[in-house]
Amino acid sequence: MVAARRGHVFVLEQHVGGDVWMAYDANSGGHATRIHARSLHGYAIVNPHV
Repeated sequence: MVAARRGHVFVLEQHVGGDVWMAYDANSGGHATRIHARSLHGYAIVNPHV
């Protein structure tokens, strides 16, 4: 599953708690790729295989 909003998408890896997930973020700012905790606030959850 991925979280998406206009201009940004990241892959959900592991639930941390509440609306926070560890996410694979291939465009995390400054052209960096990282795995970090992200809030899903303002994002839609999307199944990219549908």
